[in-house]
Amino acid sequence: MNAVILHNIRSVENVGAMFRTYALLEKLKNEGYQIIAVEQDEKSIDYRKLKLKNENVFIMGPEVTGIPKNILKKCDFIAEIPMHGKKESLNVSVALGIVLFGV
Repeated sequence: MNAVILHNIRSVENVGAMFRTYALLEKLKNEGYQIIAVEQDEKSIDYRKLKLKNENVFIMGPEVTGIPKNILKKCDFIAEIPMHGKKESLNVSVALGIVLFGV
């Protein structure tokens, strides 16, 4: 089973609900979920190289500020979608679609 956590996503066009992540991450880790943030970071790996477990959680953050470092530290992996050209990021709903389709 895969799940998605949407941290501080504000646009109703992109999501139908918002979740708080701090206590939830610990609970999911204790239940055996692999926590994967989708974010540009110095520790990120290409999302196509992820080795998924049976139970995974993908964290998506706001497009402008990204996922906070204190949440990234709790993740098993930080996955990045390679970007070429001048554009630095994708719309969060597009990024989620790419990652879920690609894994």
